[in-house]
Amino acid sequence: MNIKNKNNFADQVKKEFKQHFPNGHIGISETKMLSRHVMYIRMGLIENEKDTINGIRDNDQIFTSFCVESPDFDDLDNFATEKLTITQLVGGAIAIKPTPDESHLVMSMVKVPFRKINDRPDKAVESLGKYFKNFRVSVEKEKIANNIYCQDKIKDIYLEIPKKTSNLDSSPGY
Repeated sequence: MNIKNKNNFADQVKKEFKQHFPNGHIGISETKMLSRHVMYIRMGLIENEKDTINGIRDNDQIFTSFCVESPDFDDLDNFATEKLTITQLVGGAIAIKPTPDESHLVMSMVKVPFRKINDRPDKAVESLGKYFKNFRVSVEKEKIANNIYCQDKIKDIYLEIPKKTSNLDSSPGY
């Protein structure tokens, strides 16, 4: 995969995400802070915000956001070899029904491990793809156990598992 610029990078991240969550939400925005360029990636299980709990995007059962930092996203000559740093800002977990020990809580969370990424754009997209796959496998397990918070209120289309990514027996790769 040859990633030439920031738009191509964003398109590849969206493509990787949609392979595992075809009806999920992914949004990517960019800003410049002092001498750093920053991209924000927000992902969720539910594409249509109206279908989330109370119509609030942040109430998505797997709402997660990342920060992608680069010295210069606009350096077209060096973008493919430039190191991007990707850190998780919020989420990285699936909202599930509380266990009996947590009956005083509205919900509990199952964390999906994420390691900070510091690599070239093509390798960063590859690493995010592995993370999306691991997230999908975790969502599958919780769905089968009927354990996702407010699962009965989630439209079936959002919990459909793409055949090519269904992989319950595989262990997560990092």
